[in-house]
Amino acid sequence: MATYLRKVEKGRWHPREEYSDLEEGDIPADPLGDLQTSRNRLSVWRIENDEGDEEENRSNLNRIATAIAATRSKPDDIHYILISSDTLKELDIRVETSTGSTPDGEANRRWHCDLLGLSARKLLKMANALFGQVYPEMIAKEKIEEYLRAGLESKQLKQKSLQLGMLVKLGIVEPRTCPNCGMKIEF
Repeated sequence: MATYLRKVEKGRWHPREEYSDLEEGDIPADPLGDLQTSRNRLSVWRIENDEGDEEENRSNLNRIATAIAATRSKPDDIHYILISSDTLKELDIRVETSTGSTPDGEANRRWHCDLLGLSARKLLKMANALFGQVYPEMIAKEKIEEYLRAGLESKQLKQKSLQLGMLVKLGIVEPRTCPNCGMKIEF
């Protein structure tokens, strides 16, 4: 069974019990912020599921988290949810391989996908199906920093493709100095 990763914001997927002002069977609007589409498509990443223990067979998870982190201006925790292909099938949502836009070209080609044909109704059905069934998982900032440095060292990431602020925070380059006033520019 395929599994798809969607990066989410911390705190948007809290259990229903924390939303006492909702009607029975309703979900909060907050998770919809993590399901923003473009041209009725939702960007996701296919997670490799080899044989064996599900937790241990996510062989490309760290690489995908690194690719996502490489798009940011500084290292931070990565929060994500995992969506099963069974859930997508039940909701009649199709998946198509597409090229991602992170600094990791190989990850973009091998594992990036789009969920297709998402109307507002389908998106709401998906949010309803996921809310309370999936819980965000996290890769800590310290691990992300380690993965980013390893990605740069192995050349899976090119230094020129990362934002200057990220490179400064990783200690790869020195903070810049303003040419006009000589003040150190921090990121």
